[in-house]
Amino acid sequence: MMISGAIKFISNLFMLFNTGSFSNVAWYDRKGNYRTIKMDEGALALMAIIQMVAGGYLVFKQGKLTKMIFAPILEEYRQAEAGQTNGIQMTYRKAPKMQWLKKMVKKITCGIISLTLFSLIVCKNFAHDIISQIVTQEFAIMEKKNQTTIDFSMDPEQFWVNPKSDVQPVFQPFKFDDDMDFDF
Repeated sequence: MMISGAIKFISNLFMLFNTGSFSNVAWYDRKGNYRTIKMDEGALALMAIIQMVAGGYLVFKQGKLTKMIFAPILEEYRQAEAGQTNGIQMTYRKAPKMQWLKKMVKKITCGIISLTLFSLIVCKNFAHDIISQIVTQEFAIMEKKNQTTIDFSMDPEQFWVNPKSDVQPVFQPFKFDDDMDFDF
């Protein structure tokens, strides 16, 4: 958990400082129309911060608290198995620490859930903005081409780098280079 939280925190920190690089997306659709989407940098930064807190810091903290409770217990078991002690000494009860850990895990989990719900609200507004940009661009293309109907259906191969219509060599794993015909 600690490694996962640290990786999530660092990757979202990188995203936070590079939101400008990810805010513009542009492409040509199958009909040759230039499309562009401008995403709100503030919303991207807010979602990165929420993920840094919920997915990074809180998960890291939960893992650290769990390790703090279970590491001494596992060390006692290791020492008992190695014969360094006369069995496991039950000098104190571990139930109060476990109850405290359960309470902390519940609080952290509730915090993660509430931050995730807040990010869903932000993401909903973010998605509405992107959809309104797509609809506006589609109507602008209709006006430019003097069309009266609109087609929002998407070609499933629209975002492929090499669609089926492109000529590309077929990968043949059981043929050697000597068996293939190359035109140089």
